[in-house]
Order: sequence, then C-alpha cells, then structure tokens
Amino acid sequence: MNTQSLAELATCIKDLLKEQVRLDKFNTTSMDFDGVSIKRRHAAMESARECAIEIRRLRHEAHCLAVEAGIADMREANHYGESTAPAGFGRHVKFHRRIPSVDGGSASA
Repeated sequence: MNTQSLAELATCIKDLLKEQVRLDKFNTTSMDFDGVSIKRRHAAMESARECAIEIRRLRHEAHCLAVEAGIADMREANHYGESTAPAGFGRHVKFHRRIPSVDGGSASA
C-alpha cells in the first residue's frame, strides 16, 4: 500500500468535505432570499455551480488516489479523459479526468 497516496487521499477527502460545506452554504433551496437582490441570487447560484464542478473534480481525484494506494479498482477506460460539467444557461465546462498511475498493472481491492 502506497502511504504517500493515502496521505494525499486524506487531504483530497478533507478538501472534498470543505467544498461540500461551501455548496450547502450556496444551495439556493436552503437560502432565505427574502429581500435579497437578483444579482446576489445569481452570484449564489454561480458559486454553487463552481462548487459542484470542484466536487466532481475532487471525487475523481480521490478515486485516482485510492487506485494508486491499492484500495480501489480502476474503472473502464471511458471513465477517464475529457469530461464536461454543466455551467448553467446551456454552457458546459470541460475538464480532464486523469488516469491513475499504477505500477505493475491494475490495482485490486
């Protein structure tokens, strides 16, 4: 088991949890918008979208680190590479999903 990958995985999960708390803060269903301007509402929605994209990226990174640590299996090839996430108003943001680097073949649980 790769201890460096485990340490990086722990850090990644902490970042993921922090981002989830931020998303909950900006969640429009839980916010009280009484007396809040439209501009402020849109800013909250944009922040929520950015958090959701970052959560997606961090979840993939956590998976890669778990594979590299030897505690998860690799997924199918189409799971890695370019992906898109909705950015609102019909827009999409492209981001790269890296392939875990595993020495000696695939990792197993």
